[in-house]
Amino acid sequence: MRRSGLAHPDDALRRLARGSANPLGGGFNDRAPREKRPPRPWWVFVLLFGGIVFGVLLILPLFAHHDLIVIKGIENHAFITKERLQKNLVEVQVLPVSRIRSAKLRIDNTPMRVLEQGGSLKWLAPNLQDGEHRLTVSSGQRFLWRAPTKRVIRFTVDSTPPVIEIETPSAPVSLSAPYTLRGSVERGSTVVIDGKPVTTDDGSFMKKYPFPPIGEVDVVATDQAGNQSAAAQPRQIVYPVFRGLHLSADAWNTPGQRLSAFRMADAKRINTVQLDLKDENGMVVYDSALAQVVNLRSGANIYDLRDAVVALHSRGIRVMGRVVVFRDPVFVHDAMLEGRGSDVVLGLNDEPFLSQEGLFANPLSTRVRDYNVAIAREAADAGVDDILFDFVSRPLGKIDEMKFAGALGDVNVAIDDAMSAFLRQAARSLLGTPTRIGVTVAGAAARSPKSVGQNVPKMAAMVDYVAPIVFPSKFHSGAYGIGSPSLNPATIVDRALNQFKEQVTPSGAALLPWLQDYSVGPFVYGQRELKAQVEASRALGIESFLVWDPKATYSAAGFPADAPTIEIASRLPQRSPSDGPGPTAATVVTTSNGA
Repeated sequence: MRRSGLAHPDDALRRLARGSANPLGGGFNDRAPREKRPPRPWWVFVLLFGGIVFGVLLILPLFAHHDLIVIKGIENHAFITKERLQKNLVEVQVLPVSRIRSAKLRIDNTPMRVLEQGGSLKWLAPNLQDGEHRLTVSSGQRFLWRAPTKRVIRFTVDSTPPVIEIETPSAPVSLSAPYTLRGSVERGSTVVIDGKPVTTDDGSFMKKYPFPPIGEVDVVATDQAGNQSAAAQPRQIVYPVFRGLHLSADAWNTPGQRLSAFRMADAKRINTVQLDLKDENGMVVYDSALAQVVNLRSGANIYDLRDAVVALHSRGIRVMGRVVVFRDPVFVHDAMLEGRGSDVVLGLNDEPFLSQEGLFANPLSTRVRDYNVAIAREAADAGVDDILFDFVSRPLGKIDEMKFAGALGDVNVAIDDAMSAFLRQAARSLLGTPTRIGVTVAGAAARSPKSVGQNVPKMAAMVDYVAPIVFPSKFHSGAYGIGSPSLNPATIVDRALNQFKEQVTPSGAALLPWLQDYSVGPFVYGQRELKAQVEASRALGIESFLVWDPKATYSAAGFPADAPTIEIASRLPQRSPSDGPGPTAATVVTTSNGA
């Protein structure tokens, strides 16, 4: 039976149950035909494929292997001198090795010559001007859009030594007052003062001393490139005017001669007394407690040093201790017995060289230097104000007939260096005390330094004052154009001191000449001859002097009665570890007298 086209009510319910949008349904005419979709155009597929390929090409270089560039021989941000740059072997390695032939080097955009050797490139450094530069190394291989691998080293060429400026104190410095050395140098430099580094703050530096340092202070600055410069501290010390005389240990122990010195001090004819500490015979004449003195059996123990210092200081007299250094028969005999010929100046027969002055220890021997420095330090600790070293020299005679163990190259230069090194060592050993240092030099040292091994300008730089022996009797006939120096004391003193003054003054050291007050042969010396020497010295502006008479019978009236009050340190501060080394290899022992 054919079904009517009219909707049945049950159909509407069924549609509603199925969730139809139109539960009432519709007729035949209500059904729309399904639309036909047009086909996709071909260019869409082309764009999609191209996008994938572009993405792959964009990302692939990020994951590709990078060339490795290694540069040796120069650091990034380095400071270097022209000389070091040209000596440095700068080596460039490129990995993989196949890239090395295409690698390129440039300095400040200028192509560089290189040498390929052993799988690396050797850089032939150019003569660059001072200033900042840039070394660029490129592997030379491009991968797709990525540029070749590059390595850039920035460096500074600096061939100018740093300028050291040492501050000059606003007022002269006292011998016994604290002293601060101040200066400045370019930033980034390191500063070393007397062999010890000091802290720099933005280029400024300083070093404090309990007392002014002895001699010149060496200041060495090194900049970041390695350039070095050195400067010496200008001397600003107020040196006292010395008016002194020499007393041997026996003279000091003789009441009459000791009293005579006191009376001359009371009359303002002297303000300084020099006492022997170690004499020409190699004997240590005071009550030393040094182990070296005990071992050498060189102690004579003639007088108590501390008692002598107290007695002289109580009279306002400055105490100067004399140490005879390399002329030392006691040390020489001991060295030979112990088989230490290297500590002795030997002759060609390997026996001690015997000069007209006696036997000498080798000035290049550290053992003999340490021994004498220890004596100086012990005396300083006892309150001695000055140490005057004597016979800091070689024996008189032909140097080619002598042997100095340890002398390399020119023997004369080696000896000069040894004398200066000894004085520097002694000066450093006295840091922390107000004790000053001087050196006695032969009258011939200014005219013929090699004859005695005394380079006066070089020695003067190491001490506070130089004491030349200008005894008229010590000069041979014709010296300085004078037929008989002993008969012309004023003339010979004037001419000799003029030459010494020329050599000593540039160092800033004081000049303290030795004058003669004793007779030799037919030449009788007394008040008149001493006055002539004193006046000749003072005419040259030299107010300080020392007078020698081996018998200590001085012509008091020959001394001017205007000796000024001299500075004497009121106390000896305790030594601190920062003050520097003490007397090398010196050990104090307790002797039987409890010293």
